[in-house]
Amino acid sequence: MPGMPVMTLEDGVAVVGWYRPSDVLSSVPWAVIPAVVLTMLGSLSIAYAYPRIDMADPLSIRQVYSAAEIEEGQHRRPRPDHIRGENENMTLVWIAFFGGLLLVVSGPATMIWSMRRRWQDDRYLMLRVDGLLVQDHERFSILWESVSRVRWDDGDDSIVLEMRDEDDAEVRIGQRYMGITNQDLAREAEAVRRKASFGLL
Repeated sequence: MPGMPVMTLEDGVAVVGWYRPSDVLSSVPWAVIPAVVLTMLGSLSIAYAYPRIDMADPLSIRQVYSAAEIEEGQHRRPRPDHIRGENENMTLVWIAFFGGLLLVVSGPATMIWSMRRRWQDDRYLMLRVDGLLVQDHERFSILWESVSRVRWDDGDDSIVLEMRDEDDAEVRIGQRYMGITNQDLAREAEAVRRKASFGLL
């Protein structure tokens, strides 16, 4: 924030409140939906290929029949109506089978990778005994002793920190956070500021 006073907070000071941006949670469906689609496509591909591979018996694991049984056709298992005839291209069937396995595995893997990347998005607002710390696209911190009041602006739903020094512009935080409205967060920040000024924290 250009022209804004930035003051470094001391290490090891107690934290009173910690909040993550609400848009982190709203991005979760974009991680889950692709994974579900990939898994469903893989399952359908395997469901198509497996019965055809089973009928082809590539490992020759079925019972060995006598010549008479083979001649009478008793060795043949009934083929479901939805499975094609003997001349089906098994190369495509195997491609569908292994491609389906790959899709089923890649679905959860994609979700885990995407969720991990999103939760590593290190953005938060922290209320501390000595001040307020915001980690967003840029990091800044403000000491409570430099703030005269914290209020909520209903016009743009932002948290406003009014600075004691008249030369310093007020600081506005427009980001929304999970589990709390900006109005309640401004009220909580003001309560922390007042208690800190009286040494009650």
